[in-house]
Amino acid sequence: MSRFSFVILVSGAMYVGLQLQNSGGSTVHIEGIVLDGTTDKPLVDASVGEVITGQDGTFAIDLPILPLCKSVGGRCRTGPPMLIVTKQGFLPARTDGSKLPGTPGIPLAVDGGGGLDGLTVRLFPPGTITGRIFDSRGQPAQGVSLYTFRYFYDEAGTRTRHLFGSRDVAKSNDLGEFRIPNLDHGDYYLELRPDPLEVGQNQVFPAIFYPGSMEPSLGEAIRVERGAETRVKDTVLGPVTGGILSVRLIHEAGEPQRGATIVRVDRRNDWIASIRTVTVQRENMETVVQVGRLAPGNYDVRAEYASVNASSNEAIVPVTMGTSDMLVDLPIRKHAYGSVTGRAVVNTAGGEQPVAGVSLDLIEVFQAAMQTQSGSTVLGRLTSNDNGTFPTLPISGKAISYAGSGPVLRVRVGDIPRGMYVTSISDGLRNVMQDGLFVSPEKETNIAVRLATGTGIIEGSAVDSNGKQVPAALAVLVPDHPTQRSQMVTTISDLKGVFKLEGGPGSYHLYVWRELPGAAYLNDEFMEKYKNRGIPVRLEPNSRMALRTAILED
Repeated sequence: MSRFSFVILVSGAMYVGLQLQNSGGSTVHIEGIVLDGTTDKPLVDASVGEVITGQDGTFAIDLPILPLCKSVGGRCRTGPPMLIVTKQGFLPARTDGSKLPGTPGIPLAVDGGGGLDGLTVRLFPPGTITGRIFDSRGQPAQGVSLYTFRYFYDEAGTRTRHLFGSRDVAKSNDLGEFRIPNLDHGDYYLELRPDPLEVGQNQVFPAIFYPGSMEPSLGEAIRVERGAETRVKDTVLGPVTGGILSVRLIHEAGEPQRGATIVRVDRRNDWIASIRTVTVQRENMETVVQVGRLAPGNYDVRAEYASVNASSNEAIVPVTMGTSDMLVDLPIRKHAYGSVTGRAVVNTAGGEQPVAGVSLDLIEVFQAAMQTQSGSTVLGRLTSNDNGTFPTLPISGKAISYAGSGPVLRVRVGDIPRGMYVTSISDGLRNVMQDGLFVSPEKETNIAVRLATGTGIIEGSAVDSNGKQVPAALAVLVPDHPTQRSQMVTTISDLKGVFKLEGGPGSYHLYVWRELPGAAYLNDEFMEKYKNRGIPVRLEPNSRMALRTAILED
């Protein structure tokens, strides 16, 4: 059995793509060693998948094999098996050179025959953020909650805030000091929330984004290095004059209530962690509920409860608070559900033929702008069967209610048969890929997916500025015409920096990055700074080309 020896430098939680060979079995055998990245000494009792390293830090493991991550339509949906390497006091493995906190694991891509030995994995200790908080009188501020977050691009390409790790937050002590441990290296932002919020005389402590702004977009990035303590500047909190928000719950759902109603107040279009939460019992549904005093600003006020038949009933009202008190009506209504179905066909010389195995991800437009900790905005996946039809997929009434008169869903192509590409997706006369998918309450929306044959293939290699191969680089083939967004293709490079992209005929630009914070390539503002940095590519039917591509560095 042939084997290959590689050294992989890793430091946290991003991808390393290893292109292995396998002789047709269902597993691949991997042998290697785990080292302390700061001392290069072997790490004993490190977990490598389901095995533990010995006294010399070595391991041997058999993993199932899967194909390399590939996708069309702008997102990788399936991927290789993940080799998870962890040890207490260290961060999970990620590629050396990456700058973004990411998903733990080393992806292993297998094609052919053989095994792997001589794999070296280096783990590094986490970083820490420390600092002090004072009030406007210069006294230590105790009990301030600190939320650590970073920016990420979600499934729809929307830039959103994500809490790092769990929802557990750090708090300042009686000296105003705080410590946030166990951080991967990368850029972070801090939100500071005093407790109590209200301080009398119509005053309230607003949430502050380090180093001192009430606006999240004005927060300053904090760079954390592995194994190091990052000490930030002292932060001063001061009260502002605010108004008291009260809500009147109006029951319009027409269904008996099963439990209490939860009223939440969040920043406008930012539902990461509610600023205020009030629980209203059933007997008080028709009363006016005082939520509390809020700093001036724009908010979303939500109320939700489940009926006795478990249906979702919810209200959301945007509110702009000033320094005066405000009463807001919240009409709670039952969400009406819709559904989506359709058919996939390919144009041939003999006419239209059904296509099986075409998958579409349906992304909720509203939730893409209201990203939460879960990070998922995909409502569901449609996959065509043998006669080309998509099974009917119910669509959340919540999505329909929030979207109003706008498009409810964005459709993203997932998997399609090799040699084919999508030419159009429509729901009647509307171009779904360009205009979005409109779903009406209590109605079924039918979509038509048309494909064609004759794809072109790009065989590329990703290298850095020194000509060194870049493993696990992200390659994205972006159509020049916006109406052809369905033909966007993505993949990741293997250990040698090699990748393959397959797309329909047309004009494209090819972009290759070492890493990205999510699906940033779907964001127009993000892509604007790379407008003249992609490689122009023209794919012809049944063509093949080879490209050596330098990764895009900031």
